[in-house]
Amino acid sequence: MTTLDASFRRQLERSESRTSDAIVRVSIPVEEARALLEARGVRVRRTLRLIQGLAVSAPGRTLLALAAEPWVQRIEPDLPVHTQTS
Repeated sequence: MTTLDASFRRQLERSESRTSDAIVRVSIPVEEARALLEARGVRVRRTLRLIQGLAVSAPGRTLLALAAEPWVQRIEPDLPVHTQTS
């Protein structure tokens, strides 16, 4: 079953037609997942081999539909990463 954070799910449901950035973690080879995602019109921005995932942009309704796919393990928002220097 796909893990989709409840707050992210609500965000996607409120704006199903709006494009959102997300990380999709998969249980199949990332190359195969990329082809399946692109066939659905998902824009793959980066392949994240270390976590077996892909950074994508897609409408909320598409991301919600992906959550039902057995090869999708987790969908999470792709948020900016900040570093701190001391």
